[in-house]
Amino acid sequence: MLAPGAPPEGLPVVELTRGGVFLRAESRLPAVRTVVKLVLSHPSLRGDVEVEGEVVRHVTPAEAEAWHTAPGFGVQFQGAAPEARAAIGALADEVRRDTPRPAPPPSRE
Repeated sequence: MLAPGAPPEGLPVVELTRGGVFLRAESRLPAVRTVVKLVLSHPSLRGDVEVEGEVVRHVTPAEAEAWHTAPGFGVQFQGAAPEARAAIGALADEVRRDTPRPAPPPSRE
């Protein structure tokens, strides 16, 4: 990730959709509405995918603990080239297929 005024930083992806990504980060969260440049890398991609996006959400470590989730921030993709959108969409679909579905709730019989 490249954010204005900050050195490049590699952050793990917690969730990827066709429209954005949630990145795990404990500190130094870019301000909401900051435009960041991301370079997505994954073995199933033909190469790195560069895309810009706007930071739209923060989850602080305290919120993450209370919500049983990862701390970090969400980025909504903006103006991605058609090739980048296609690659992100295919990767998001692949990740979703590989994610196990939650167990159904117990029956109340």
